[in-house]
Amino acid sequence: MLLGGGYYGQRLNKIYRGRAKFSYYLALQSDPYCPFFYLESVTEPEILAILGPMIKRYALERLDGEHFGDFVIRAGYISPVTEGKAWYEGMGGEGPYREVAA
Repeated sequence: MLLGGGYYGQRLNKIYRGRAKFSYYLALQSDPYCPFFYLESVTEPEILAILGPMIKRYALERLDGEHFGDFVIRAGYISPVTEGKAWYEGMGGEGPYREVAA
């Protein structure tokens, strides 16, 4: 689940939720000495449970003309991607919304 993208394409979205999974097969394909982890998508019920409170808060607190991607950054759900190499920084949320599922 990705959040925080710019409405006009000026900012990348970032991983907010996902489950880390290990793939022995993919590890062998890339580097047998390096474990290969990937993020598995969250399920539809999980997405609804996460987005429900966010969208309610967005409806109540958004600024005039503010898009959802801008709101989740301003509200502190996730940090913005200011450059490509910073894509992983703040992954899983920010502040009180930080969750990293393993």
